[in-house]
Amino acid sequence: MFRSVLGSLRAIRLESASASLAGEGSLVVVRYRTSRPVPDDLRRHPPYLVDEASGARLPLQRVPYFGGLASRSVGQTASAEGYFVVDNSATIVASGSLVTVVIGELKKENVVVSG
Repeated sequence: MFRSVLGSLRAIRLESASASLAGEGSLVVVRYRTSRPVPDDLRRHPPYLVDEASGARLPLQRVPYFGGLASRSVGQTASAEGYFVVDNSATIVASGSLVTVVIGELKKENVVVSG
């Protein structure tokens, strides 16, 4: 069983990702598509962005009563597309910045942030 779980995790790829500024630059909205739905065990750790220029890690934006702003799978109808929002209140990332999108063990590097 352990091998089958590992094999299924390796088969998932982060096919595409886009990042755009929102909230006058204080937020970054990330949209992504994976080769298959992301299992819940990969979602144990919140997704985040890494600014490639500074190495700074931008955390998932959290809102009272709602928690982290990210799409979640629901039952067996989970989509291979999703989104999450990260905090950029320190304005580390600007339009044109290169970032790495990280979702569990999945990574997509060199994603250009649009304004």
